[in-house]
Amino acid sequence: MANCTYCKRPAGLLRSSHSACKQAHDAGMRAIANLVGRSDLSPEESAEQILQTAEQARITETLRQALADGWVTAVEAALAKDGVGEAEETRLDVLLSRFDFARKDVDAGHLWRRVEAKRAQAAADQVELRIRDAVDGGEHSDGAMAELQASIEGAVRSARLGEADARQVVIAAVEKEIERVVENESLTEAKETALSTVFSHFDIGQDDLDRNGAFTRLVQAFILRDVKEGDVRRRVHCDTPELPFRLQKSETLLWVFPNVSYYKVRISREFDGSFSLLSGGFKGDVNEDEATAYVDSGILGITTRHVYFGGGSERFRIGHDRIVAVEPYYGGGNVVHGVHIMRDSEGARLETFDLGDGAFAYELLRTIEAP
Repeated sequence: MANCTYCKRPAGLLRSSHSACKQAHDAGMRAIANLVGRSDLSPEESAEQILQTAEQARITETLRQALADGWVTAVEAALAKDGVGEAEETRLDVLLSRFDFARKDVDAGHLWRRVEAKRAQAAADQVELRIRDAVDGGEHSDGAMAELQASIEGAVRSARLGEADARQVVIAAVEKEIERVVENESLTEAKETALSTVFSHFDIGQDDLDRNGAFTRLVQAFILRDVKEGDVRRRVHCDTPELPFRLQKSETLLWVFPNVSYYKVRISREFDGSFSLLSGGFKGDVNEDEATAYVDSGILGITTRHVYFGGGSERFRIGHDRIVAVEPYYGGGNVVHGVHIMRDSEGARLETFDLGDGAFAYELLRTIEAP
């Protein structure tokens, strides 16, 4: 005859516990779990009541499980709302320490990772909001930047992010602000200055912002704005010796596209007929077929006056006033890979420039007015 698991007295034939003892134990486990989640009690008060409940319910070996159940329930409840605050985190840690337990002893499911992720997301949201306010407000004085930095430091500190993680949060927030400004086409001079000041203040460079192409898209958007407003400035700096073509003094380089494939429509002719001895000549038809053929690869440059191409065997420039049509080149699918150009000349055939990503080139060529 075995003894009861809880009271240690004989439990009866083929039984491991008394029904009443088990019910009392289970009720005690639930009560202890509830006490762990009582944020209205101090850790000392909770610990005292937990010990009393454990003694009454004869809970010993399963105390750790009861504490773990309560801790998980408390953390999940907090996550469902605003997350685990610093005060609640401290209360739970102190309570566990009263029983010589630590967070790792009760977090078998790695629930605390969700707490950290929620805090990091909350910090990121706050940083994004602060960056947006700074850019929309157009305020870029030293005092405004110092206030912005203080608010950002407070947000990342509350999430307990390290220096490297905090920097990545700021960079990601600036990237999102760039995408917002570009998408909304709200590219004012004030916002350009504000963004530039934010870049400088937080020491954020082009490489930081171009990991997903945000900086490139921003510069391209400003170039389109400049061209539309007729206030063109050089935003792309490329040493002339590195270009396979020479620019004229009267033009400004707008953009350079590397690794461009150049195609041209070519005509092939076939004779279908035979030579007649009686007539002394060839009788038949000439069949012509058009096909797009690869010509060369090189660099495409767009300036305020010309389109330049410099490849291994082909080098030329086309004045904007000599272009009669510009069409997007899709190359299969719905993504613009490049542009088709038709020149204003007798016998001109469609010329295609495959840029990989041709949406900007297409918009730029459509926007530029011929001189």
